[in-house]
Amino acid sequence: MKKKTLSREETRDKKIELLNKLQAGALTIGQATREMRKITGLTQTEYAEKVLGIFPRVLMDLEKDKGNPTLETLTKVAKPFGLEVGFVKRQKPIEKPIKSEIIYEPSNSIVRH
Repeated sequence: MKKKTLSREETRDKKIELLNKLQAGALTIGQATREMRKITGLTQTEYAEKVLGIFPRVLMDLEKDKGNPTLETLTKVAKPFGLEVGFVKRQKPIEKPIKSEIIYEPSNSIVRH
């Protein structure tokens, strides 16, 4: 089955869509990696060996959200799309922080509530 080659406009639109999904936190690392590869129109083997310089098995596991990729591997995956690996502030906190109040009471002891 021959893959369709995307036009420049389609490629640009797909990249913008991918970046928006990433910014929204709507993709796992595996999903993002798979979408990046699909935008290029390459097979897993071609993309792993020719673009990323990693073993195809590593890419396959990564796309399935399996394994434990190294920082070096993640950096290689991010680079072709102008991305960097790092800490990102979430749009919404996962849970509320626990609030602890310290109150001084006249009995000279500190009480936590």
